[in-house]
Amino acid sequence: MEIAWEQIKDGFRGFERLALEFVKKQFKNPTWEKTSETRDGNKDAIAYVFGYRSNKTQQAQWWMEAKYSTDQALVTRYRLDATIVSAILNGHVKKVVFVTNIAIRAKTIIDIRNALTKATSCHDVVFCTKPILENWLCKNPNIYRNYFPPLAPGETLRQSDPIYLTQEIDFYQRSLDSVVFAEPCKILKCDARYVGHFSVYCEDNRTVTLKKNRHCQGVSISGERTFALHPGENPIKFEVALSSKLPDESAFYFLLDNIEVFPSNCIHLSSQRSIHYELPGQKKIVERIRESLIQFLRKNYCEYWAISAASGSGKTDMLEQLASDQALTNEYL
Repeated sequence: MEIAWEQIKDGFRGFERLALEFVKKQFKNPTWEKTSETRDGNKDAIAYVFGYRSNKTQQAQWWMEAKYSTDQALVTRYRLDATIVSAILNGHVKKVVFVTNIAIRAKTIIDIRNALTKATSCHDVVFCTKPILENWLCKNPNIYRNYFPPLAPGETLRQSDPIYLTQEIDFYQRSLDSVVFAEPCKILKCDARYVGHFSVYCEDNRTVTLKKNRHCQGVSISGERTFALHPGENPIKFEVALSSKLPDESAFYFLLDNIEVFPSNCIHLSSQRSIHYELPGQKKIVERIRESLIQFLRKNYCEYWAISAASGSGKTDMLEQLASDQALTNEYL
C-alpha cells in the first residue's frame, strides 16, 4: 500500500521521530544526538529540516538529515546543498544519511555522492527515500501503528515486490552529464548520444541487464548494460546512441530484466540535427572561463563568473563547450 503521509501523527514532528527511529534501527553504530533545528522557509512546501549527528566524542562523524513534505513529490538538489557544504567544511564526516518521505532524482543522488566523495573523505552517502521508508513500515506494522492512525477496514500493510522501479528515465545531453545543475532533455535529436538516469528499489543483492525494447529501432545502448544491485535504492546510469533512423515514440522504452522502464517525461524524438554557430564574443568568454578553471585545478586559484544574457543567446551552449573540453572531461563541474 501507499502510505498517506499527511496522516502521520503530529505532522513534521512525528516524521522527525520516525526518521530518528529509522536511522537508529538501520545504522546501529553511533549514538545520535540532535543538532540545531533550522527552518526551510517553506519555499517549496518542504517544511522543515532536521539534523542529527553521531556523538561528538566519536572522531568519525555520521550525519542524518530528514526532509518531510505532503505537497511536493521531489526533493531538489538545491534543498540538499547546505548539508553537502557543511560536510565538506567539517572534514570529519564519514557517512551522510538523507531520509525523506518523497523522491530524489537518480542523477541528483549520483551528483551528491560524487560531490562528497571528491571533496571529502565521506565515501558513504545513503538515501532513504519514500519507497524505502514505506517498505520498512510495512515490514514493521508495530512501528507503523505508533505513527499513523488505525487502518481502515479491509486495508493491509502490503510489502513491495523484491525489485521495482522508483524513478523513470531522465535523459541528459552527454556533454552535460558531469554538470550538476543540468536539466533533463525534452527533445532527443538524431545522430546524437545521451545519458539516461533512473532508479530501482531492490530487496537483495542481484545482477540485472538493461536492453532496449525490440521494436525500438535506430537506438542502441552504449557501454555498460549489466548492473549490480544492492538492498535499497539503486541509481542506474547508461548511455544511448540515436541514429538517423528514429523509432516511433511509443516504442521508445527499455527493459531491466522483465521490468519496463519508460522516460519520465513526454520525450520528442527529432530528426533535426543540432547546428552549431561560433560567435567570436562567446568563444572569447568560453576561453577565459576555461583558463580560470584550469588554474583552479592546478593551483586552487578561483574566480567567480556571472554571465547574463537574454534567453536563447547561447549561455547553455557555452556550458556544453566547457563540459566537453578535453582538458576538463575528467573533472566534475
